[in-house]
Amino acid sequence: MSIQRTLLTLALLWTVGGTGVFAWDGSGTSADPYQIRNSADWDMLSEEVAGDAVAAGTVFKLMGDITARTMVGVKDHPFSGIFDGGGHTITASLSVTSGRAAPFGFVSSATISHLNINGTIQGGLHSSGLAGSVSGTGNQITDCRVSATITTFKEDGMIIAGGFVGNGSNLTVEGCLFDGELKTGTSQDFSYGGAFVGWCPASPKSVTVKNCIENGTYSGITHAGMNYADDHLASTVSNTNSYSLNHNWGEVKHGYKIIYLSDTFKPKYNPTNTYSTTGIEASVVGLKLDDIFYAGSGQQVTIESYYVDDGFLGYDFSTQPEDPNNPTSSSIDYFLTMPAKDVYVSQYKDFDGDGD
Repeated sequence: MSIQRTLLTLALLWTVGGTGVFAWDGSGTSADPYQIRNSADWDMLSEEVAGDAVAAGTVFKLMGDITARTMVGVKDHPFSGIFDGGGHTITASLSVTSGRAAPFGFVSSATISHLNINGTIQGGLHSSGLAGSVSGTGNQITDCRVSATITTFKEDGMIIAGGFVGNGSNLTVEGCLFDGELKTGTSQDFSYGGAFVGWCPASPKSVTVKNCIENGTYSGITHAGMNYADDHLASTVSNTNSYSLNHNWGEVKHGYKIIYLSDTFKPKYNPTNTYSTTGIEASVVGLKLDDIFYAGSGQQVTIESYYVDDGFLGYDFSTQPEDPNNPTSSSIDYFLTMPAKDVYVSQYKDFDGDGD
């Protein structure tokens, strides 16, 4: 066999369309995912997806922090796999003069989880911090954090950007945190920025945002909110137990802090979901982030005080006790209805026992 034929054979083995043998470590299964170890591995992922060489459902895992200067997924060949960020960070350094910019340019029927994004992203219509365009069915973005600065410019007469998704449908975003920035240097009324989804079709309204926290900033964006749909109504997206910490947008609750001033006075808190990358713990009502519990005005939160025979309880805000005169255990449950402000709750013991 000639040297030329040997090289050709090796090249064919290196990437075979759809079911290729790649240079990444691993085999692309959930038990043995392909390992993205550095920026070169990410660049190769970009090339192989664009070349339609990565089969749907192929599994990848990020093994460390990297810098991304290329996007994964193009319109004709979107990323349709499973990407586990492993709790690591992609520092984006992306800039285009036309079209959307995002670490994942186009995705379809994909799952992305446990991933942090920071850095800078600059592009046109539907640029975003994670996925520019989401299509297909069953898309999942779970336990991800976007802290990047996303700068967008006017394109097709519009300015639309998203903290997580620029434009998408058939999508669930769960346990995610946006604390980045959406900005534009062009002033116009038709400028929309969604902390999670910048734009989705008015029908079907198939976007759910669950157990998520918005804590971002918005510069030059006329209409900022959690999510926007094609009929311009943010309420068309399903928001479940999600909160904004800095804005009163109406579509979600403003998350106010419950601050405990006593070690013996604790929330009766049993997390229903824990998201390790973002540090979010979700309860039936309210979310805990970085050891601070947040809930919205009007919501009823259960807190717990250890029963003290010789003392009394003091509150900055009124609560409804379970039955303070006839406790059924060593503790009493109190039901606090959240006001539209932060709440400081403390327990004081009356050492004299006379209530003074």
